[in-house]
Amino acid sequence: MRPAMKRQPWGLPAVLPLVLAVALGSAARAEGAKPSGPPTAPAPGKTAAVPQASAPAAPAAPPKNQDLESAKRLLALGRAEAALRQLDVAESLPGNTDRTVTEIAAVRSEALLMKRHPDKAAARKLMLYVLHRDPDAALYENASDPVQELLSDLKSEHALVLVDAPDMSPPGLPVRIRARARDPKGQVASLSLHLKGHDTGGWTTEPMQAGQDGRWTAYIDDPTLLAPPGVTDDYVVDYFVSAEDASGKTLDSNGDASSPRTLRITSQATKNLNLAALEIHSRPPAPPPLPRVSAGTPWWRRWYTITGGAVVVAGVVTAIVIAAQPKPLDPHIGVLNLP
Repeated sequence: MRPAMKRQPWGLPAVLPLVLAVALGSAARAEGAKPSGPPTAPAPGKTAAVPQASAPAAPAAPPKNQDLESAKRLLALGRAEAALRQLDVAESLPGNTDRTVTEIAAVRSEALLMKRHPDKAAARKLMLYVLHRDPDAALYENASDPVQELLSDLKSEHALVLVDAPDMSPPGLPVRIRARARDPKGQVASLSLHLKGHDTGGWTTEPMQAGQDGRWTAYIDDPTLLAPPGVTDDYVVDYFVSAEDASGKTLDSNGDASSPRTLRITSQATKNLNLAALEIHSRPPAPPPLPRVSAGTPWWRRWYTITGGAVVVAGVVTAIVIAAQPKPLDPHIGVLNLP
């Protein structure tokens, strides 16, 4: 009889060789599945897939003013009075952008014309406010017929001042204010810039200079003069631009004393400056002043007459001196050459 064999317990020493064998077999199968040799080029007409970096997310659009949208729907249903009440709520909400405020004014002007008792004067004033900020009247593109009729009258009869100026500027720099006037009747003779500190002082007026490109220009040379006492940064300047005819009558005003445009002077503006913005704030150096001549000075005593006369006299004296000098003798005179 064969001796009975002892059964070995399945401990770690017995199992370890089996685990290693299974692991090596799996690695060999995986290696055999890989293609051998260099990577092959993609077939003609096909491109290899290249991992693409995820594009940055587009900035989120500002949320719409829902009360403004409700007012638009009410106006489309012919409920102008209800739309005006909804616009009051929309206008009182915090965080309205300039675009939203302008759009509220456009919808309100249409509602004023569409209500049971139209208020044409108030609608006209609001439409001018909108046109100062939207000169192409894009906000009235789908407006009703009464709005289009009044809009056509304004464009053909009324002068319109359009302002080109920054909303903010860094301290320590002059600020250029530019404007142009739409003048359907050819009545505009001058443009004026009106300035005031937001919390201090009264209004001052400066004439704007006309350029060959149809634009008018004025400068706020030192905005700190309009700042509150002791403040050199982060303050507001109020201003507006008006157009006058030859008699001085105001034809149009972009802003006014009760609702002016604003310019913020802040060091935060330097973060947004680029080459184009630097050109906006720069001012060309002024030419050196010419010598002043009083109106009663005779022409023969003026500086340019005296200077020119001195130059002429000096030239004549120099010519006489040169002509009076003896000429050198010819060395060949008096010499006889004998054969």
